[in-house]
Amino acid sequence: ELTAREIADYIGREVAKDITKRDIARSISKSPAFVTQHANLLDLPDPIADAFSSGRARDVTLVNEMLLMYKTMPQEVTDWLADPDQEVTRSAVKLLRSFLESRERTAQADEVVDDEPDLIEAGAYDGTNALGLPGDPAQEEVMKKVVLQVRHQRRHARLILKRRPSAEGLAWLRYDDNGEEAEVSLAQVRLTALREA
Repeated sequence: ELTAREIADYIGREVAKDITKRDIARSISKSPAFVTQHANLLDLPDPIADAFSSGRARDVTLVNEMLLMYKTMPQEVTDWLADPDQEVTRSAVKLLRSFLESRERTAQADEVVDDEPDLIEAGAYDGTNALGLPGDPAQEEVMKKVVLQVRHQRRHARLILKRRPSAEGLAWLRYDDNGEEAEVSLAQVRLTALREA
């Protein structure tokens, strides 16, 4: 009936005696992963340590998930935890991770497209545009009014680009079937078409 902190402190004392985590796991009849997750509690970055010690995040698995995200995106996790109204639950952390991964993929895709003009200037242009279709990207017509068609919970909608969302990671949609508008998480939205209005 020990708390997670008490278990972590015990593991820390055993590790300080040069006892391996595997041996510690065996001695307390737990898995090596259990020991590692609790040992991680001893050296948390400040934002996660604050959430854990204040009781906002009590689940050891949840704390370790945030720690993994923090290693690659420390500022995003820090900003997310800085919101005192943000609930720190498994589903909220999963949604954050999904959003950050989606944003990372989009940024990587943008870098690939941004690199294309450099290839053309270097003489590597092969007669196709960014989509692999015939045509010179430099000669393509610029779209004046863009409509982003998306799919959200099996419903078709348009992204409302001129309406400011209430928080990062959210966006406003207008559903095609009834014209209803709603603010939703971008992690739940899939882009289906980009066209000119």
